[in-house]
Amino acid sequence: AEQLLEWAVNRAYPLAMVELADWLLEGRRVESNRVRAVELYEKAATLGDAQAMVQLAEFYDLGLHGVP
Repeated sequence: AEQLLEWAVNRAYPLAMVELADWLLEGRRVESNRVRAVELYEKAATLGDAQAMVQLAEFYDLGLHGVP
């Protein structure tokens, strides 16, 4: 499943970016990597994904996961 998500991420599919970011943030099915998770949320948000925008807004509001 991770390989399929990576394939989709590499082809700029925002939903795949958000799903993989969720996995990375929670350490679900993959090793936790909060820096990469935030990067993926940011990329998905720039592509117009509302879920990624909301997630980033929460991070910024609460100062979570290294986001100032």
